[in-house]
Amino acid sequence: MQTSVLKLDLDSPVPFDEQIKKQITRLVQSKTVRSGRRLPTVRELSVEMEINSNELTRICRRLEEDGFLLKKRGTGTYAVFLKEGAGSRSQQEEVYSVQ
Repeated sequence: MQTSVLKLDLDSPVPFDEQIKKQITRLVQSKTVRSGRRLPTVRELSVEMEINSNELTRICRRLEEDGFLLKKRGTGTYAVFLKEGAGSRSQQEEVYSVQ
């Protein structure tokens, strides 16, 4: 995912964490970021977007809980677009074999 795709509107009344969550969700749902694609690290994203890495980690955890990201230990975080009815982590891994 190109981090330049993610834009924060500092004048928006919407908190930046919600802005980021909505943008990543939209990118995955629209398949702009295809399922199974490894995302940049939290550190890379936080430096480019100039936001706290702890805050971005929290946002990514929420996206993982919502089924849009899949974190695989030792390999990174991946975009996941689930087929209908696939909600659990094991179902995510069955539906999309991320590399």
